[in-house]
Amino acid sequence: MTKEEIGREINADCPYVYAPTTAPTKLIFNDNTFIVGYFQHTDESKEFEKSNKFTFVEYGEKGEI
Repeated sequence: MTKEEIGREINADCPYVYAPTTAPTKLIFNDNTFIVGYFQHTDESKEFEKSNKFTFVEYGEKGEI
């Protein structure tokens, strides 16, 4: 996912704003599997962003749609 795609999932009204989430976020993948968790900043976040990588802390449910 790109920064814009993540921002759109976090808040569709502000698709270009990437920020940590405080509510559960469900990521649905092309193979119809999903994971639930939240986006979080870490010490490596600025370096990860250069490679279009973002920290996602997975918890709870995962499965198939």
